[in-house]
Amino acid sequence: MNETVKIWIEELGNPTTEEIKAEIEEVKGTISNEKLWALSDDIHYENIEVLEEYLEVLEDMLNQ
Repeated sequence: MNETVKIWIEELGNPTTEEIKAEIEEVKGTISNEKLWALSDDIHYENIEVLEEYLEVLEDMLNQ
């Protein structure tokens, strides 16, 4: 797991279902923004990869 994702998960602590859902929506919005920014700078593709990994972890947490 990416170190940044580990840190974000630690910062979440023990979130409620609603907090996880809110975080998922925020991450989806951030990914959308990063895709736009990636048109001008490739570094944003790396950010997207990390955010997508985080999104997967959040979705797994939601389904547990």
